[in-house]
Amino acid sequence: MYKSKYEAYSFLTEDPKDTLACDFEILSDEIASKIGFLASNVKNVELLNELKFITELVYHINPTLRTFLSVTPEEFEVLLECHNKLKHFTKGRCEMFVLPFGSRNATYAHIIRNNFKSLSRIAYAEERLGHSVPDLLHDILGILSNYFFYLSLYFNMSQDIEEIPFVSRNYFL
Repeated sequence: MYKSKYEAYSFLTEDPKDTLACDFEILSDEIASKIGFLASNVKNVELLNELKFITELVYHINPTLRTFLSVTPEEFEVLLECHNKLKHFTKGRCEMFVLPFGSRNATYAHIIRNNFKSLSRIAYAEERLGHSVPDLLHDILGILSNYFFYLSLYFNMSQDIEEIPFVSRNYFL
């Protein structure tokens, strides 16, 4: 196999076949970039600082499958507080599913939410391959996915945009 001397990331070809660590790292880097893009549209300083904190956490979880989880219990608690604050603030905003519509920031938060679900899927797949994955990593990824869901509700709420409910024909018959 050809290995370019200009490769942007050394693990692109060196990762063993039985691990998804490189995929996890590339997607987490992409997510961090998307959060940075979203943050560029945020004027609220408190929320901007929160997104910066979350972006740093994403970079800390990036090498977890290859090395170890370096997120501290204190950082996890701060993340949980951020999540719970948004969940409380948007309480009653939607009952179940909503279409990923609304403001530009809300729809982009939905994209990031979904990316965290994909990252979570990679982490579970890594475990199915027989590798150890910290339980806390699974918790962090779930919290981050939900955080960005609540953030999308917050963005729509702050612009007086109503959520569009979605009722599934498959799950609620």
